[in-house]
Amino acid sequence: MVRDGQDPRTGPRPRRARIGERCVTSWLPAGLDDGYGIDHLPYGSAQDARGRRFAAVRIGDAALDLTLASAELATKHAALFAEGTLDAFLAAGRPIWTQVRARVVQWLSDEAYRPALRPLLTPVDDVELLLPFTVADYVDFYA
Repeated sequence: MVRDGQDPRTGPRPRRARIGERCVTSWLPAGLDDGYGIDHLPYGSAQDARGRRFAAVRIGDAALDLTLASAELATKHAALFAEGTLDAFLAAGRPIWTQVRARVVQWLSDEAYRPALRPLLTPVDDVELLLPFTVADYVDFYA
């Protein structure tokens, strides 16, 4: 007997996480209904009130400055965010993306990183979002 294409000797499939269900928790409060919890950390590029551009990741109602965080925590991927854009990060490829994502989740879930990261969080209402990468080619099909 084959169950959904699965060998019957392997047992049932692991249960998938449901939407809104958290596997990891963050020391930073982020509600389930805001869409930006520890399970969904979108990258971007932003500018603060002083005009300084930085690579960022959103968590809850805050933007974490990845440019400073990766430099201050001496990560091997700090150079990827030094320019304040995602150009170098996107060019690095999936293995690096996976490593960086795991590191950011670790920072935001491990209480030991709170003192270092707390000053690098800015309310999203206090930053201006910028184009996060350089557009190499563009075709306007409506022109």
